[in-house]
Amino acid sequence: MKKLPLDLKIQFVMSIILLILLVITIFNHNFLVFSEIMMGLTLLVMAYNNQTFYKRKNLTIIYIVFGVLVILMTILKAIYG
Repeated sequence: MKKLPLDLKIQFVMSIILLILLVITIFNHNFLVFSEIMMGLTLLVMAYNNQTFYKRKNLTIIYIVFGVLVILMTILKAIYG
């Protein structure tokens, strides 16, 4: 059986953590910032995996743009309320 690369394992773990945070956010809205940051980081890891592992350049750009936008919007929302 073929072993998964570390990149894909990290993406899997981050996706599971994101799902758990999203479920927690439904009941406790204070976790929304953590969920949004985790979503942005997961998108950036997905972009990295698309570039290195899957060799899909079009989706890489989309994941990077959305990942950076989510993180920037979360930071701006946290600063300016």
